[in-house]
Amino acid sequence: MKISAFVAALAVCCCVSAHEIPQGVYMSIEDLLQQTPSDTIHFNVKKRSNFAIKMNGGNDYEILHHNRAEKKMLKKQVVVYSSGDSLFINCRQYKADKHYALVESSGRYLIFHAGLSALTKKENAKRGASAAAMGVMFGALGGGLMALASDIPRFCYALDTHDNQLHMFTIEFLDEILKEVGGDVYDNFLREKQIIDSITNKEQYNVVYKRMIDRYIPIVGEVYPN
Repeated sequence: MKISAFVAALAVCCCVSAHEIPQGVYMSIEDLLQQTPSDTIHFNVKKRSNFAIKMNGGNDYEILHHNRAEKKMLKKQVVVYSSGDSLFINCRQYKADKHYALVESSGRYLIFHAGLSALTKKENAKRGASAAAMGVMFGALGGGLMALASDIPRFCYALDTHDNQLHMFTIEFLDEILKEVGGDVYDNFLREKQIIDSITNKEQYNVVYKRMIDRYIPIVGEVYPN
């Protein structure tokens, strides 16, 4: 299969397999991998409004508790909540702002979009970009979760379930993990990276950079299914 067709086929297959994960709260990544929830209690999940996020900060989803004990558990102990058909990651556990984010792909890497973190601040300093500009570069795939008009930047992260380490999607991160895959995927990535590196106009560079990141997000989910 030619690389263009290969990439296209992978890109349309980005789907969350969370429906295979039993409903409940997971207190560790190990429990999630073994699909053994710490508690099978059901919670309602609320999509937070742009107004609420702008006023109080935090990520896009809130798990609604029934009492103070559950509130404490959801805030400080839970790593992931499965509703039975979707996964929600507790971003506070990984210092990517508070509240929860929807897991968009759940292979080896849990891929999700969330707010500012130490990783985004590091990348910000490296590239000398504002939070808004960084949000444009690393915002949601297709712009679905990107709320730049409301000044709510979102960044794409990958949590490695093999070592519980959080990563931000950058060209450098893609290079590191796709190198392990090798083959046509990595060869094509290197060719695209070389083209990007040759762009001298900063605005054009940022646009092409983001498009490349967006294309490879679903591919990572496919080449690392577990």
